[in-house]
Amino acid sequence: MWLTPNQITNTMLLKNIIIPALFLAISATATFAFQPVIDVPEEPVYSYHLTVNENSMACFQTLQCLISENPFKNSNLDKIRLNNSKSQRFLVEGSSENEELHAVYQGNGTLIEATVIQRNIILPKKIYETLAAGEFESWTMIENKLEIKNFVENTKQYTVVLSRDNEVRVEYFDKTGNLI
Repeated sequence: MWLTPNQITNTMLLKNIIIPALFLAISATATFAFQPVIDVPEEPVYSYHLTVNENSMACFQTLQCLISENPFKNSNLDKIRLNNSKSQRFLVEGSSENEELHAVYQGNGTLIEATVIQRNIILPKKIYETLAAGEFESWTMIENKLEIKNFVENTKQYTVVLSRDNEVRVEYFDKTGNLI
């Protein structure tokens, strides 16, 4: 059986595509096999299923905004009546699977103090990169925590608990992911 010139051209084209593609697949596999494994989740730092996240932090700074926006599922804030009394305070507390909130507001709705703790969240990429290299690469992260004071971005501090064999180590990182 003889091939026509058209069939020969198609066969040559197919051979020219398959062989380089096969070579690329083999060389790419070999290249990636020699690189260290870094499991770095994509940004953002915050998981948006959390009540306090970078989109809602500003609202938590006044009770007026919380009443109007009400980020709390299954809650009714309509009964809160703000006034100018300095002696009256409002306490907002709550927790979920991986988030705790404690905030105190004056009677007029101004924030006095607040602490948010979020556990086992997605960390900034820089923290994962730090943990995957150097002295930390043989350690395994067993938990992490983010603490935010007064809903201010600059106060964020990450705590990472690491484990290796029977040892436990705790490392602290600032808002940008630098070791403290």
